[in-house]
Amino acid sequence: LWQLRLLDALLSLPNDTFNFVTLPGKRIVTVDDVAGASPTIKALAANVQSHTWNELMLIETLTRLGDEGAPEVQAYVREMMDKAVKISAELVYMGLLQVSKPWNRTQQEYSSKLLTMFLNGHPNHQLVFMRIWQIEPTYLTKAFGEYYADNALNITRILDVAQDLKVNIHIISNRMLLTFDSDPRLSPRR
Repeated sequence: LWQLRLLDALLSLPNDTFNFVTLPGKRIVTVDDVAGASPTIKALAANVQSHTWNELMLIETLTRLGDEGAPEVQAYVREMMDKAVKISAELVYMGLLQVSKPWNRTQQEYSSKLLTMFLNGHPNHQLVFMRIWQIEPTYLTKAFGEYYADNALNITRILDVAQDLKVNIHIISNRMLLTFDSDPRLSPRR
């Protein structure tokens, strides 16, 4: 637990004092990852690429400890993850999707919460959905299908995101989402 507290203290330091991005490691997102994207998405990536939470190993470690650690460790990990979501939800979400499979309970729980947050209109949703489409397109199409199944009125938001990504054809043709074809609200948006 003391190691987690130390890690938490390091994460709380100002970027000019300590930043995980200055250490060797794998970044969750860089401007190069979205080089072919719109200027807006590139600017969003530039804003987060030097953030201390832009370290995949950090998310991997917390995800693993969130399920495997002692109960007090798991509770502290949840506090850290909750704080991370408040600070940089986009990095947490994109990082969770890059952590190795199979997914554990922590990944599933936070991914579900964050999907809802971004589908409901987070300022960095364009960056997140573009990066998720690059990393895990199957996850995104399945998530869209579930979001639609929860409420058919969500189709408008799904199509807005798909249009931003320029992937309408992929999503609509996906066999998991064939229910879209029978929805009359889609015809004006095709």
